[in-house]
Amino acid sequence: MNNTSVRNPCANVLTVPVLSDNYSYIVINSNDNTALCVDPAEPRKVIDAAKAAGVVIKGGNAEMSRLIPGIDVYGSSYEPTPGVNNPLVDGQVIDFGSLGITCIKAAYHTKGHMLYHVKSSKNHEMQSILFTGCGRFFEGTAAECQYVMDKIAQMPSDMLIYCGHEYTVKNLEFAVTVEPENPSVLSKLKWSREQQRLGNPTVPSTLQEELEYNPFMRTRVLQEHIQGNLVQVMQMLREKKNKF
Repeated sequence: MNNTSVRNPCANVLTVPVLSDNYSYIVINSNDNTALCVDPAEPRKVIDAAKAAGVVIKGGNAEMSRLIPGIDVYGSSYEPTPGVNNPLVDGQVIDFGSLGITCIKAAYHTKGHMLYHVKSSKNHEMQSILFTGCGRFFEGTAAECQYVMDKIAQMPSDMLIYCGHEYTVKNLEFAVTVEPENPSVLSKLKWSREQQRLGNPTVPSTLQEELEYNPFMRTRVLQEHIQGNLVQVMQMLREKKNKF
């Protein structure tokens, strides 16, 4: 799968496929062509992609600290992460040129899991969550997941969503079992399969799209057809997805 770049009103974001189905991201500060990388699982590959894009990386992980001495490494303060020299807490804002990056604790996945809300001085936004899914509840609960999904749902509908894995087709195939007649699910699944065939990433999406086909962001809609409160619906979805 090839690297892809999406220039949006907030920032230029380069998607770098790594490992078998992961994504790393290079968020470029256009003011001075510096960049932050998100989850650089294959540091050399990410560094090469940054060089090809003509940008200098300012943030990464432990291996990147060895390859680029003096680099800033940001990470959650709620769990141990090798190489972190800038521990982050929920609500903290990282200033990066014209961008403000707000840390959002998402403890439903792992106890220290973070989402990063990137906002420019021009008030355009993008967001990172797991695409058409929400991540397993490894160390958290359905209630924590519902809280985070509700928080994200209040953000601008045109906000871009970036994910950690290329699970889109599998996640949408699951969504079909939940809402077999949802036209948004069926349309996005068809499109995603075609992108997969062409070797293209399926990211980013928008928040509006996620609200239309991501079952984990549709618990209020699904509650009309499933007995239980929102947290019970979320738990049921996660258990069903785990077995899918």
